[in-house]
Amino acid sequence: MIATVDIGNTNIKIGLYDGLERIGFTRFLTVQEDYSELVDNFMQAHQVKQLDDIMISCVVPKLKKHISKALKKYCPNDAISVTCHSDLGIGFEIPEPETIGGDILVMCAYAYHQLKKELIVVSFGTATVFCHVNEKGNFSHCILAPGFEVFSKLLSSNTAQLPDI
Repeated sequence: MIATVDIGNTNIKIGLYDGLERIGFTRFLTVQEDYSELVDNFMQAHQVKQLDDIMISCVVPKLKKHISKALKKYCPNDAISVTCHSDLGIGFEIPEPETIGGDILVMCAYAYHQLKKELIVVSFGTATVFCHVNEKGNFSHCILAPGFEVFSKLLSSNTAQLPDI
Protein backbone atom coordinates (compact mmCIF):
# COMPACT_ATOMS: atom_id res chain seq x y z
CA MET A 1 0.00 0.00 0.00
CA ILE A 2 1.23 3.50 -0.79
CA ALA A 3 0.25 6.93 0.45
CA THR A 4 0.13 9.80 -2.03
CA VAL A 5 0.28 13.30 -0.61
CA ASP A 6 -0.32 16.66 -2.26
CA ILE A 7 0.71 19.57 -0.04
CA GLY A 8 -0.88 22.64 -1.57
CA ASN A 9 -1.24 26.25 -0.50
CA THR A 10 -4.85 25.78 0.63
CA ASN A 11 -5.31 22.04 1.21
CA ILE A 12 -3.33 18.90 1.93
CA LYS A 13 -4.72 15.78 0.29
CA ILE A 14 -3.75 12.22 1.19
CA GLY A 15 -4.74 9.13 -0.76
CA LEU A 16 -4.14 5.48 0.11
CA TYR A 17 -3.71 3.03 -2.75
CA ASP A 18 -3.40 -0.72 -2.95
CA GLY A 19 -2.16 -1.10 -6.52
CA LEU A 20 -4.57 0.97 -8.60
CA GLU A 21 -7.40 0.70 -6.07
CA ARG A 22 -8.00 3.74 -3.91
CA ILE A 23 -8.52 2.63 -0.33
CA GLY A 24 -9.00 6.02 1.30
CA PHE A 25 -8.79 9.76 0.77
CA THR A 26 -8.82 12.83 2.95
CA ARG A 27 -8.41 16.56 2.56
CA PHE A 28 -7.67 19.09 5.27
CA LEU A 29 -6.63 22.73 5.38
CA THR A 30 -2.92 23.34 4.92
CA VAL A 31 -2.60 25.49 8.03
CA GLN A 32 -2.95 23.18 11.04
CA GLU A 33 -1.73 22.91 14.61
CA ASP A 34 -0.99 19.16 14.63
CA TYR A 35 -0.34 17.35 11.35
CA SER A 36 0.63 14.17 13.15
CA GLU A 37 -2.78 13.84 14.81
CA LEU A 38 -4.60 14.35 11.49
CA VAL A 39 -2.43 11.74 9.76
CA ASP A 40 -2.82 9.27 12.66
CA ASN A 41 -6.61 9.67 12.67
CA PHE A 42 -6.76 9.07 8.92
CA MET A 43 -4.48 6.02 9.05
CA GLN A 44 -6.40 4.54 11.99
CA ALA A 45 -9.74 5.11 10.25
CA HIS A 46 -8.44 2.97 7.38
CA GLN A 47 -6.72 0.45 9.68
CA VAL A 48 -3.30 1.10 8.12
CA LYS A 49 -0.40 -0.24 10.13
CA GLN A 50 2.31 -0.10 7.47
CA LEU A 51 2.91 1.52 4.08
CA ASP A 52 5.28 0.35 1.36
CA ASP A 53 5.97 3.85 0.06
CA ILE A 54 4.99 7.49 0.35
CA MET A 55 4.94 9.90 -2.61
CA ILE A 56 4.72 13.63 -1.95
CA SER A 57 4.14 16.57 -4.25
CA CYS A 58 4.61 19.80 -2.36
CA VAL A 59 4.37 23.51 -3.12
CA VAL A 60 4.81 24.51 0.55
CA PRO A 61 8.34 23.25 1.27
CA LYS A 62 8.35 24.14 4.98
CA LEU A 63 5.44 21.73 5.59
CA LYS A 64 6.96 18.76 3.79
CA LYS A 65 9.06 17.77 6.81
CA HIS A 66 6.01 17.82 9.13
CA ILE A 67 3.91 15.58 6.87
CA SER A 68 6.86 13.29 6.11
CA LYS A 69 7.54 12.91 9.83
CA ALA A 70 3.87 12.17 10.56
CA LEU A 71 3.83 9.43 7.89
CA LYS A 72 7.32 8.03 8.62
CA LYS A 73 6.04 5.93 11.53
CA TYR A 74 3.96 3.96 8.99
CA CYS A 75 6.69 3.42 6.41
CA PRO A 76 10.28 2.14 6.62
CA ASN A 77 11.25 4.07 3.47
CA ASP A 78 11.85 7.78 3.08
CA ALA A 79 9.13 9.67 1.22
CA ILE A 80 9.63 10.03 -2.53
CA SER A 81 9.37 13.65 -3.68
CA VAL A 82 7.75 14.31 -7.04
CA THR A 83 9.94 16.63 -9.13
CA CYS A 84 10.74 17.11 -12.79
CA HIS A 85 13.41 14.42 -12.28
CA SER A 86 10.81 11.81 -11.25
CA ASP A 87 9.92 9.21 -13.86
CA LEU A 88 6.34 10.26 -14.55
CA GLY A 89 6.35 9.26 -18.20
CA ILE A 90 6.28 12.79 -19.58
CA GLY A 91 9.07 14.93 -20.98
CA PHE A 92 9.71 18.65 -21.09
CA GLU A 93 10.03 21.26 -23.79
CA ILE A 94 10.66 24.14 -21.42
CA PRO A 95 14.05 25.58 -20.45
CA GLU A 96 13.67 25.20 -16.66
CA PRO A 97 11.45 22.24 -15.73
CA GLU A 98 12.59 22.64 -12.10
CA THR A 99 10.21 25.59 -11.83
CA ILE A 100 7.12 23.39 -12.27
CA GLY A 101 5.51 22.15 -9.05
CA GLY A 102 5.12 18.46 -8.40
CA ASP A 103 1.34 18.87 -8.20
CA ILE A 104 1.22 20.21 -11.75
CA LEU A 105 3.54 17.46 -12.99
CA VAL A 106 1.37 14.73 -11.50
CA MET A 107 -1.80 16.30 -12.90
CA CYS A 108 -0.33 16.53 -16.42
CA ALA A 109 1.23 13.05 -16.34
CA TYR A 110 -2.06 11.50 -15.20
CA ALA A 111 -4.08 13.31 -17.87
CA TYR A 112 -1.62 12.38 -20.63
CA HIS A 113 -1.52 8.71 -19.63
CA GLN A 114 -5.32 8.59 -19.59
CA LEU A 115 -5.78 10.14 -23.04
CA LYS A 116 -2.44 9.59 -24.85
CA LYS A 117 -2.89 12.71 -26.99
CA GLU A 118 -2.20 16.44 -27.00
CA LEU A 119 -4.17 18.19 -24.30
CA ILE A 120 -4.66 21.22 -22.12
CA VAL A 121 -5.02 20.44 -18.45
CA VAL A 122 -6.79 22.95 -16.21
CA SER A 123 -6.71 22.99 -12.42
CA PHE A 124 -8.91 25.22 -10.28
CA GLY A 125 -7.33 25.73 -6.87
CA THR A 126 -5.58 28.54 -5.04
CA ALA A 127 -4.30 29.32 -8.53
CA THR A 128 -6.01 28.54 -11.80
CA VAL A 129 -3.46 26.61 -13.84
CA PHE A 130 -3.53 25.95 -17.60
CA CYS A 131 -0.94 23.45 -18.89
CA HIS A 132 -0.20 22.17 -22.37
CA VAL A 133 1.12 18.67 -22.97
CA ASN A 134 1.89 17.96 -26.62
CA GLU A 135 1.11 14.82 -28.61
CA LYS A 136 4.55 13.35 -27.73
CA GLY A 137 3.79 13.63 -24.02
CA ASN A 138 6.05 16.62 -23.46
CA PHE A 139 5.07 19.39 -21.06
CA SER A 140 5.42 22.54 -23.15
CA HIS A 141 3.59 25.49 -21.55
CA CYS A 142 2.00 26.55 -18.30
CA ILE A 143 0.02 29.64 -17.35
CA LEU A 144 -0.92 30.46 -13.77
CA ALA A 145 -3.63 32.91 -12.82
CA PRO A 146 -5.31 33.77 -9.52
CA GLY A 147 -7.81 31.16 -8.39
CA PHE A 148 -11.49 32.01 -8.22
CA GLU A 149 -11.54 32.53 -4.46
CA VAL A 150 -8.37 34.65 -4.47
CA PHE A 151 -9.61 36.73 -7.40
CA SER A 152 -13.08 37.13 -5.89
CA LYS A 153 -11.65 38.43 -2.59
CA LEU A 154 -9.33 40.81 -4.42
CA LEU A 155 -12.09 42.11 -6.66
CA SER A 156 -14.65 42.66 -3.90
CA SER A 157 -12.12 44.32 -1.59
CA ASN A 158 -11.09 46.80 -4.29
CA THR A 159 -14.47 47.76 -5.71
CA ALA A 160 -17.24 49.84 -4.17
CA GLN A 161 -20.29 48.13 -5.67
CA LEU A 162 -19.25 44.50 -6.01
CA PRO A 163 -20.24 42.60 -2.86
CA ASP A 164 -18.25 39.76 -1.35
CA ILE A 165 -20.21 36.68 -2.44
